[in-house]
Amino acid sequence: MNGDTFIIGIESLAHGGKGVGRRADGKVVFIPRVIPGEVVKARVVDEHPSYCTAHPEEIVEASPSRRTPACALFDSCGGCDWQHIAYPEQLVFKNDLLAQAIRRALPEGAAMPGPPVKAPSIFAYRCHARLHYRRRPEAVLGFYQKRSHCILACTQCPVINPRLQTTLEGLNDAIRQDPLSGITSLEIYAPADEVLLLAHTRTMRTAQEIHALEELSARMKLSGCHLVHDPTRRMQRIMGQTCFTYRIDTPDKPFLLSGQLGGFIQANQEVNGLMVRHVMELARDAGRVLDLYGGCGNFGLPLAHAAHEVVVVEKDRRLTALGSRNAERNRLSNVSFFAGDAMQALQSLRREGFDTVVLDPPREGAKAVMPALSALKPARIIYVSCNPVTLARDTGMLDKSGYRLKSLKLFDMFPQTCHIESITLLELD
Repeated sequence: MNGDTFIIGIESLAHGGKGVGRRADGKVVFIPRVIPGEVVKARVVDEHPSYCTAHPEEIVEASPSRRTPACALFDSCGGCDWQHIAYPEQLVFKNDLLAQAIRRALPEGAAMPGPPVKAPSIFAYRCHARLHYRRRPEAVLGFYQKRSHCILACTQCPVINPRLQTTLEGLNDAIRQDPLSGITSLEIYAPADEVLLLAHTRTMRTAQEIHALEELSARMKLSGCHLVHDPTRRMQRIMGQTCFTYRIDTPDKPFLLSGQLGGFIQANQEVNGLMVRHVMELARDAGRVLDLYGGCGNFGLPLAHAAHEVVVVEKDRRLTALGSRNAERNRLSNVSFFAGDAMQALQSLRREGFDTVVLDPPREGAKAVMPALSALKPARIIYVSCNPVTLARDTGMLDKSGYRLKSLKLFDMFPQTCHIESITLLELD
């Protein structure tokens, strides 16, 4: 029953970061903030027919890997999952979860993950954060609490970079003195020296409220501030720059890219650079590369130095236009941008003879395009994934079409969390 307590040993970690144990009655139990090998006293939160979720009441026998979390809000904040686990063990657990997912989808003998690539910085690495905002009964800016949409006030966060931290502190001071009206959240972008702000609203704002954002931008000395109306995605410039800029250092040359406010950005720029360099090596000396889900050229532009020709596919026309400008800025003449979704591109370009395909899909993966990708018959496929479960499903489909997994490497994009980023190389048998 809900509220009952029991003693349980933690056997493993599940996708999503929770510990897994088996209760005396045989039922599987999922418990957050525990470590395999520990014995804990847990309280039932929800009973289900085949499993239950529980809350750790007491650590009866602690793991040697247990650490004191760096953040005072760790137990409540929905941002980090694993601050209680020493960093070397975080990498081991992530690599094991990645291997388990692949092992379930592929036949015996398939390549398993090699040594993981650790993050150069395990704290103060995030260059982008979205903070939720509530005006009443008092102005609160912060992250959602675990398992809820209640906002947890936050003035410091150990995983955001110093520029974001300074901005967060300044925003907290500003909204206490002059609360913003009608704003639901604030996104901060700080991948380089500049800091840009994107304010979210669900209703059209008045001139007075727009002026309040202008004053906030001036007070914070922001490089740019925009307001987005979430129901329509309509963007309104308040002041300054529309795009942020970031740098990717590679052995070939450094690349400077501009990204769109409201668009995707890799939150850990150090690890992003490591991933880009790895993809370049896997694609070295390729003839024609097709880069699916390519955004404004995060992989595609550096790939132009590893391959003879690159076509970047992105459905958002604003990003393809920005990508073309990025190519000009970096003096690249052998890369072009195709505005359309991945399926459209595979159908339109199926006769153009690509020997390498790079894809970096969202968390839901690329199941719908796997048959068309297989029909294209590139010699190699480089799959960048942020979800081991959908990666395993998609590589399983490719395996049935004659592709063999040759290498799989984990890149720790998000230390202190259970999120797993990886790069897989598949070659046509």
